[in-house]
Amino acid sequence: MHGSDNDHDQAEHSASVPAPEHVPHALLTELGIVSRQQTSFEWGGFRYTNALDAIAAAKRARK
Repeated sequence: MHGSDNDHDQAEHSASVPAPEHVPHALLTELGIVSRQQTSFEWGGFRYTNALDAIAAAKRARK
């Protein structure tokens, strides 16, 4: 299978969406959209949003 219609729609959509730094802040505010920064933790080629999950994975690998 060579991908679904949804894959095509997402690719088409992402090509027409400006990079986040080019989105007017006033438009986000007008629409009630809030930007949030999120810390991530990387270990062993994986990215975790929860530090405890990253720690657990690293500890499992030491065994």
